[in-house]
Amino acid sequence: MEQKLEEIREQQKATWNKFSPGWKKWDEITMEWLKPMGDEIIRRIQPKMGTLFWT
Repeated sequence: MEQKLEEIREQQKATWNKFSPGWKKWDEITMEWLKPMGDEIIRRIQPKMGTLFWT
């Protein structure tokens, strides 16, 4: 079982490594495109310092 898990882990690592250049290429553009939506979500939920997510 452990050997099979290691094989799966290595296959997943190889897949991520294969596609990571694409993620790196588009990350800045994607994050810039999503930023206004993220900012609006944060504005609407009005998180406060000291809460679960802002400790």
